[in-house]
Amino acid sequence: IKCLDNQVTPAEVEDILLSHEAVAEAAVVGIPDSRYGEAPTAFVVLKATFQQTSETVKAELRELVQRECAKHKQLHGGIHFVDHLPKTELGKVQRAVLRASYPGTMERSS
Repeated sequence: IKCLDNQVTPAEVEDILLSHEAVAEAAVVGIPDSRYGEAPTAFVVLKATFQQTSETVKAELRELVQRECAKHKQLHGGIHFVDHLPKTELGKVQRAVLRASYPGTMERSS
């Protein structure tokens, strides 16, 4: 992902998101954006057993990333909760499918 002329490694931001107790899975992709070039955007699957509202978790995740990441690594494209991440037969996240679905119909209504 190239944001504000800087490289953003998705795995770095994903690891930060996964450190939150509510997050089961996370994928970060770059969404084309006129201001940022590519806006880092997170797609997050919450653990089924987690009881907080998605808005509370979203605020906590945003704060966590702001605290741990440089400005160009912030989730300028937002955080979107999904029921599952699209994967290949080998279990690799299909980032192109996530990009194509943005803001897409996979978003979980909360």
